[in-house]
Amino acid sequence: RTKKKQLVERDFSKKYHMVKFFERRKIERRLVKVQKLLSSGDLSPKEIKENQKKQQALTLDLEYTMFYPKDKKYVSLLKDSDPERIAEMRKLVAQRKQAELLEEAEKLQPAKDDSDDAEEPGAELADEDDFFAAADSTPLKIVPK
Repeated sequence: RTKKKQLVERDFSKKYHMVKFFERRKIERRLVKVQKLLSSGDLSPKEIKENQKKQQALTLDLEYTMFYPKDKKYVSLLKDSDPERIAEMRKLVAQRKQAELLEEAEKLQPAKDDSDDAEEPGAELADEDDFFAAADSTPLKIVPK
């Protein structure tokens, strides 16, 4: 990342920290309420479906606030703003999140070795080493002091 981009990210993170924090807290509270309703068991099948849809939407909103691009001006979800712009930013956040997850998955996968007969490093040295071959097979006796 360039120095200019780092400065922009820092400025936006400072500027929108409080707004994102409050939105995240509101969404988390709403999510807990919906989860409690779903776990109570007093709901009809129609109400269960509605609350599951609410739960999915709130989870997406929570991801939106948490993974919003640091180099963009934050578009609030809870204020009355342009729904088209919010939909566009949600797509951007989802794409960036997926790209980050793919990068992490690639980092975690070990590099594939194409050679089939690959042995442990230093295995050819172990064959030539006489150190253990000359050792007596009797166990060592530990003498207390």
